[in-house]
Amino acid sequence: MPEIEYRTGAQSVDELLKEFDCRKDHFSDLSSATEGLIETILKEEGLKFQSVGGRVKGRDKLRSKYLDPARNYTCLAEIPDVVGLRIITYYADKLDPIAAIISREFEVCGAVDDKRQGKPDSFGYSAIHMDCMYIKARRLSPEYKRFGETKFEIQITSILGHAWSEMHHPWYDESEAPTEEVRRFYRLAAVLELADQEFLEIRRLRDKRELAATVRVGANTPNTPVTPESLSAYIQQSEIVAKLDIRAAKAHGGQLTEGPTRFLGQITAFLNVVGIKTIQDLENKLLSHGDAAIEFIVRRSPNSSRKQIPSLGKGSSIFQLGVFEACLLGPQTYAVALVRARLPVPDVDLDERTTVAAQVAAEFGITRPAKPTSIQPNEVQL
Repeated sequence: MPEIEYRTGAQSVDELLKEFDCRKDHFSDLSSATEGLIETILKEEGLKFQSVGGRVKGRDKLRSKYLDPARNYTCLAEIPDVVGLRIITYYADKLDPIAAIISREFEVCGAVDDKRQGKPDSFGYSAIHMDCMYIKARRLSPEYKRFGETKFEIQITSILGHAWSEMHHPWYDESEAPTEEVRRFYRLAAVLELADQEFLEIRRLRDKRELAATVRVGANTPNTPVTPESLSAYIQQSEIVAKLDIRAAKAHGGQLTEGPTRFLGQITAFLNVVGIKTIQDLENKLLSHGDAAIEFIVRRSPNSSRKQIPSLGKGSSIFQLGVFEACLLGPQTYAVALVRARLPVPDVDLDERTTVAAQVAAEFGITRPAKPTSIQPNEVQL
């Protein structure tokens, strides 16, 4: 491609930079507005993403790009990435769905640059680049019409693709780097690509477990073990849990949140210690002991001193049931259950708490169960 002086009708570098300086606020506004718009669109589509970021190219990089003899730019408007936006996904398999949404919501200018399609024996930046501008309907709206047909670049990559770009792009001009350093960079690129695929495979295996647990819980399959996956499915499907959660939140003086409790792994371990091994065990206990567990929350310390919990996640009543069951088995079992579930032993009188549990059980006609044989006498020092 020709040098600037041989490009017909081309602006000089000084003219281009002067125009850029005059329009810098315009570009900054375009970056901010488009970043917010993309976030809104992706959230409305229900697509999870790590972040959306925007930037306006600096003067030095703009000068360098315009002077690049491999380019054939003649004016500022022809440079599509003066404003650049990057959508970062958690997993590599979300790049194509997001690219499809961007193609629908924005006008794509020219061919899409899919940088994932490299040589089979080389590794590097993995992303989709799209030169865009607003579609006509948005260009006519009061909010976006000031941006007219200004172009911007949208990059779509995964977290690890972003990591590679951040490490490689600012530091290296490969034509000037020693061969061994370039080799080391590309070895790192290969590791990151492998890691990207491994994270994706792990997520697929997790999704498979969750789907299997959802099906088993929904079908009320006998002997479905209590696991984080089956517990999550049961919380989402159980009317009993929904009702007890509301009562548990009220007893704690707080509100029930929309999302599930975050501690399903710990709750699973806690329930296993107190003998609740299957989803059927859990449902039977909720039906027979749920009311008593709520009463236990109310009574286990005076209202004036009971710690208020502003919000509880869905499924919190299951943990409260587990606490009630553990206290019925005595302070040692309660403490062991907490330790095995990697939960802190509260700074309260455990003997008093287990006494309250026994009183509630007596009033509700609940027989105190036998202590599990798996509890070792000196496992936890009280």
